Amino acid sequence: VNIIELPIEKEDTLLGVLHLTITTGNQAPPQLLPDLSVELDLLSMALSKWNVEKKQKVQLRRHEKIARRLERQNSFLNSLYKISLDIVRQKDYARLMNTILIHAQNMLEANFASIYLLNERLNLMEMKFIGPNVDPSVLGISLRQGQGGAGLVWTTGKFMVIHDYANWGNRVRLPWLDNVGTIAFLPLYYLNKMIGIICLGFADIDRTISPSEKSMLQQFANLAAMVSENVQLLNALVKRDEEFTRDIDLAAEVQQAYLPFHYDDPRLKIKTFFQPLHTVSGDLYDYFWGLKGDTLFGYVADVTGHGVTAGLRTSALSALFREAAQLSLPLIEKMKWVHGHSLGYFSEGAYFAAICFELDLRRCELKVVCGGLYEFFMKTRYFTGVIQLTGSLMGLKRTPVFEERIFPARDGDCFYFLTDGFAEQLDPKTFPSESFTETCDLLESAPPV
Repeated sequence: VNIIELPIEKEDTLLGVLHLTITTGNQAPPQLLPDLSVELDLLSMALSKWNVEKKQKVQLRRHEKIARRLERQNSFLNSLYKISLDIVRQKDYARLMNTILIHAQNMLEANFASIYLLNERLNLMEMKFIGPNVDPSVLGISLRQGQGGAGLVWTTGKFMVIHDYANWGNRVRLPWLDNVGTIAFLPLYYLNKMIGIICLGFADIDRTISPSEKSMLQQFANLAAMVSENVQLLNALVKRDEEFTRDIDLAAEVQQAYLPFHYDDPRLKIKTFFQPLHTVSGDLYDYFWGLKGDTLFGYVADVTGHGVTAGLRTSALSALFREAAQLSLPLIEKMKWVHGHSLGYFSEGAYFAAICFELDLRRCELKVVCGGLYEFFMKTRYFTGVIQLTGSLMGLKRTPVFEERIFPARDGDCFYFLTDGFAEQLDPKTFPSESFTETCDLLESAPPV
């Protein structure tokens, strides 16, 4: 038996070796071997073609693998884009979470998906959201630390995959989960705080989660955590805003309750108007009768700003003006007293304007002092129109200068004291009207200031 090896080559490249086994009675001399050059050339061509086809198949499989990976990556990015749009447009918390679950389930080709959220008050993980094809009876399942796969991940804080889940000793005992092969659990973190767990289940008991799939699942988990925390924050803000609105409305009711009502007797008629632009206003007014009942002290004031701060300052000023009304001082000194005692209620840049008056029915005269509200209106037998005065703004830390004027007051005379907002809407050439009633109707129909 003779074994002969013949190289199969192409362009000096070894492609293979041809083994020939020759059985003869005597050793055959090499020169008696047949000429196999043609056969070797054919084998060379065949092996060369086979090698090319093999490389092409390897490259094709590699390209197909890359294409699948790119397709999956594009699908994943598209899912994230759609979820981001939903987060911007959709205010429904449950729909947002279900959208995230649907995309996660589809991307990883899972049989089911669900989300547990941590109930800190009860110290439980509660299943709050489920994806498609999940038995609704599992909603509301609650687990303690270490209980079930989710409870175990809650304890460890780490990603976990359980294979052959149906036979896992610590599994959740629900008939619906008997056919689950593999479950993956990923904790949801927000600002380094665990707030829940996202779960994906597969029928295959040997289903593995690749690093790229885990990365995708982490992205979905991050979105779910962000939505959960943002919605809870939004709900807290909405609740706080509702409580604040209720408090503001109550403050406005209290503020208006302390404003005086109309007054009408044979000697004098008083009508008041309060139309704030905001619920809590910086405007205030009041009037008080003197001890003998023949002198009326009144004022109108306007605090800078609106809202709670302005409302608190109006309350303080109301008390100051009430106290000033009882002082045995000239009107201009009462104004200075209010200014001096108001300084503690006004910080830098804040102030108030006021106009104060005393109507003496016995002397038939009206005294007026200006403290930043520079005008008032009158309709008397001698004059109809606006009266302008000078006087410092109040509440500022400097010595004020006030002007006091005295006007006669007879039967039928009308005097109108307004804040700047009201006064700016009026035409001083046509205001006030001939009658007190017409003028009051005009003021009452004016828009809020």
